[in-house]
Order: sequence, then structure tokens, then C-alpha cells
Amino acid sequence: MPETIATTIVVVNDVQRTRREAFRGQAGGCDIVDAAAPSAVFNPEGLLVTIDVRTLVELVDPLRADPWGVGSISPEQVNAAFREGRLRRDNPAHNVKAVATSDAHAERIAWLIRHGWDRDIDVVQIDVNMHGGIAVNDGNHRVYALAFVGADGPITIDLSGFLDVAETVLDITIPLPVNP
Repeated sequence: MPETIATTIVVVNDVQRTRREAFRGQAGGCDIVDAAAPSAVFNPEGLLVTIDVRTLVELVDPLRADPWGVGSISPEQVNAAFREGRLRRDNPAHNVKAVATSDAHAERIAWLIRHGWDRDIDVVQIDVNMHGGIAVNDGNHRVYALAFVGADGPITIDLSGFLDVAETVLDITIPLPVNP
């Protein structure tokens, strides 16, 4: 598996910055052309990479996002579901018979906090677009649970999309395949 590189430095406008800072324009108004190679590599099958949980949480910000279209889920909702024992094992977004409310999603997150999951099997699937935006295709409840408990350490993600942009945004190096 590729290893995460702690810090990669680039020079933008004569200032040293991390690749993520440069990409986000914190190095004096640069854009993606300044921070990453302009070529785009698309990989529809995904790639397993390891990143730090805090990096993932910072980039997708699940505490402010609305991935299910029911409004943001507050920490108070998750706490209430946890305290009251309203723990939902199934994913409300996958059950067409259930009404997927913000409370139902809070109950799913509470279940994950209580019972956990195997991070090596139930990997979070993310897609990085050409502009550096990140979409969580599978794993929003898991990412929210990680953010809620303040988890850190490595996490394996299934990465797809524009891999050259992903290297910049996630601050990783994706090794090229070796042809025999």
C-alpha cells in the first residue's frame, strides 16, 4: 500500500508551502496549475491508499455537510440517539421503505460510534474531481462517526477520480504501476 508523505513542499510565488496549502490558494492566490501538474489522470476502478483520519475529516467536513439531503446532523442529535439507545444498524439511505430523516442518520452514526466497523474491510470511498473537490461516495456515516469522536491515525480509503489532483489535495504520492 502507498505510504502517506507527511509534508511535501512546493514553491509558489517564491514562498515555500505544503502541497495542500498551495492547492487551496493559501500561497498568494495561486491556482491548480501552480500547485499540480496540469495533466489529469482518471481511474474509474479506484485505488486503496492510506491517509490520516484528521486529513479526511478536514477535507470533507462531515459536521457541516449535508450528504443525505436532510440538513446537517448536529452533534446533539447524535448524543441524544446514543443516550436514548436509538442505534440504527442499517443505513437509512439504503432502505427505501424507511423515511431517511436527520434523526435516522444520527441513529446510524450513533450505532457506528457504539459498535465500530472494520476499517480495512469497510473502506471509505472518495472521488476527487478535477478542481480538488471531494465527494464521499460511500462512508459518510463512518466519516461523521470518526469526526464526532475525534479519531486520528491512519485510514484506508478507496480513491478514484483525478489522481494527480488527489495527490496534491491529500498530500500523498501514488506510485506508478511498474510494467514488466
